[in-house]
Amino acid sequence: MTRRIFSLITDLKLEQDMANNIRRRALDQKFLYIGEGAAEAYYEIINTGSNDGSQGFGPEDNYNFLKQYIKTKEKVAIISLGCGDSSPEKYLLDNLHQNSYDITYFGIDISRSMLRKAEEDLLKCPVDKHMIHADISQESFKTELQVLTQNYDKRIFVFLGGTFANNNQTEITDILYNILSPNDLLWLDVVVRPSLSKLDDMKIFSRYAAWLADKNRVQQFFYRSLKALGIPFNSGEFHLSTSEEPSIGTLLSTFSFLLKEKVSINLLGEDIYLLPNENIPILNIRAYHPETLVNFLRGHNFKLIEQRSKARWGQFMFCKIGKDK
Repeated sequence: MTRRIFSLITDLKLEQDMANNIRRRALDQKFLYIGEGAAEAYYEIINTGSNDGSQGFGPEDNYNFLKQYIKTKEKVAIISLGCGDSSPEKYLLDNLHQNSYDITYFGIDISRSMLRKAEEDLLKCPVDKHMIHADISQESFKTELQVLTQNYDKRIFVFLGGTFANNNQTEITDILYNILSPNDLLWLDVVVRPSLSKLDDMKIFSRYAAWLADKNRVQQFFYRSLKALGIPFNSGEFHLSTSEEPSIGTLLSTFSFLLKEKVSINLLGEDIYLLPNENIPILNIRAYHPETLVNFLRGHNFKLIEQRSKARWGQFMFCKIGKDK
């Protein structure tokens, strides 16, 4: 049974967030996933190169990994943060139900387009499901989630498909620590850096740079949030740059739009002027050095339970530990 899409965020709030973002010349990447066609545009670009042998963990891998942490007599909430179309979870949920696990699924996403697709894809899945339209950084989300999931023996917070990387890392880690209970689990699925060498980092850069070579994909996906603002496609150029976040061990790949001419837009009744050579970041992608990521989470009072790797992907299971004395 699927509940209706439950919205914890309004369109007006998203418009206000977008206006505040562009004033700072930095667009939160959540705006790429909002609006009609967002889900299709996103999955088209991430599926580029999906047959190159680097897909990582498959549905059966995920099922076998998770089932060792739950019992059939437990009432378990699986909370997918940035669930997208929920395709990685479909096999997982079907098989958990088939093997008599008591599971309820909560799919959380900022995009209604993604949630509608998830509803369609999970239509025949027999698990009880709740699809929630929310920004996980908002206080209303944290409050409502606690109410919805308070009667479960265990909650498993899941980031499949690299969605953990979409967030400000210190912010999301602090949020998670204050949401999780001692009996809960945090399951991360991330792209990994094979090493900290410049050669391996260049390979990662080249992989993402190839995305910008396809003008159609650039227009369909990367240009989405700029188009919503009324910024002409030909008023600038898309660029990719990389930097490091040493405390987390990430190589941060940033897609941005560099203006070549002056552009004026009107948002919520206010005029905004964008000038040549102003740069607007629109998307960040992270690749993690596993050991440094574990140390980062440990510093935020999470304990590593298990980690594994396959191709260019790594998975980590954490639990929360008590406060520092």
